[in-house]
Amino acid sequence: MVLIKDPYEELRKWRKRYHGLFPDVFEREFGPVVMEDLPLTDVKKSKGRLIIKVGMPGLRKKDIDVDITEGTVSVKGAKEEEREKKGKRSYKKEMRAAAYKRVFALPEPVNPKTAKAKYEDGVLEISVKTKERKKREKLEIK
Repeated sequence: MVLIKDPYEELRKWRKRYHGLFPDVFEREFGPVVMEDLPLTDVKKSKGRLIIKVGMPGLRKKDIDVDITEGTVSVKGAKEEEREKKGKRSYKKEMRAAAYKRVFALPEPVNPKTAKAKYEDGVLEISVKTKERKKREKLEIK
């Protein structure tokens, strides 16, 4: 039997222990930072394109923003918490607002104008053509 340790367990313990000393470190624009709130990503290269998959469950297309440059991708999304209607009785409320944000460097330069994105079954897929790397030129020293 193989025991798989949660890689974020120690960080959660540290956060819980020291949160009162450094509250701003653990806050962001959407509320407290929770390791589960980071969208998981896969990045691979296929046929001259970078394919970036970002898990963003619970959001609609209109809730997601993507910005792409030659070297970075920024993905964020937010889902507002549903308001309870008066007169409705709730025994348990675990459904909450969801917010995701991730900015990361791409492994090689891309052409942002060739980017395409689709969102299906909670996964955002971004496809973008990579740029040809410029060949080095020998510089003559005079």
